[in-house]
Amino acid sequence: WLNKSIERAQRRVEQHNFSIRKRTLEYDDVMNKQREIIYGFRSRLVCAPDVRSHLFEVAEEVGLFLTDPGVTADIVLEGRDVHEHVRRSGASWTPERLSYLSNWVTPAGLPKRFDTRFYLAVVVDEVIGPISTELEVVEWMAPRAALERYETGELQLITPTIAHLRMLLPFSSAADADAHARSQERVDPVQPRLVRREDGEIEVEIP
Repeated sequence: WLNKSIERAQRRVEQHNFSIRKRTLEYDDVMNKQREIIYGFRSRLVCAPDVRSHLFEVAEEVGLFLTDPGVTADIVLEGRDVHEHVRRSGASWTPERLSYLSNWVTPAGLPKRFDTRFYLAVVVDEVIGPISTELEVVEWMAPRAALERYETGELQLITPTIAHLRMLLPFSSAADADAHARSQERVDPVQPRLVRREDGEIEVEIP
């Protein structure tokens, strides 16, 4: 009789523990769905109409159209001609392809200051068309290669570009970097500081 009582008690305890684990899993499912909703909402904010202007600038200045379906241009297009070209091609801009990577604010004390957001986009089959007169050359290169050319003096890069190239070094592919950017729950502004060294020179310090 005692053994049966112990077995019944153990069975009730096991059932209770199973119920707790089941509720925990259900809670995790709810939390995951909430995360998907929140991330989706954030993505919609990131891909608000003003973000489309970034796609427009990339097309106008670099000749790279992030559209669906993909389009190219044989000549340099500017202003409304860019939008018209996309419309006549039966394509539409794809802001969802942009992943929000970082937000940089110009150091305090400078006469001109900017609040700049940086995005990533995975490019596979798109073809670069003629570039605008604002650029001298457009070239694909890996982050490490760009940094090496910067170290040798072959490339001139500004601080945010250097920082982002170094940020991308650990990723083995563009898709991995894109996944990282999309997984960020929040993007805090980065505001470098201008620091005067002992020799009197001013250098940029990134917090």
